[in-house]
Amino acid sequence: MATKIRGIEGMKGGELDFEIQRGAKFVLFQYCISVVVLTFRRPSDIYFLRQGENAVVKGLPFTLLSLVAGLRVQAAPAQAAPPIPPAS
Repeated sequence: MATKIRGIEGMKGGELDFEIQRGAKFVLFQYCISVVVLTFRRPSDIYFLRQGENAVVKGLPFTLLSLVAGLRVQAAPAQAAPPIPPAS
């Protein structure tokens, strides 16, 4: 499976080096999808963030996907009945 790098389309090697020297980063995000009893954790594509771009904004769709599709509803554990006090 080839991983795609988003955000560097059309950039030359010199431009990429320049952006990295200015503080650009390569980031990836993880998200979860749950189906009944199985949970799948998957990585996103790699994103190229130029200096000043907000990683939170780029990662928000993956956060929302994990909140919606990664939520697994579990039954509450059964609670023990309180002990019966001894007869006096």
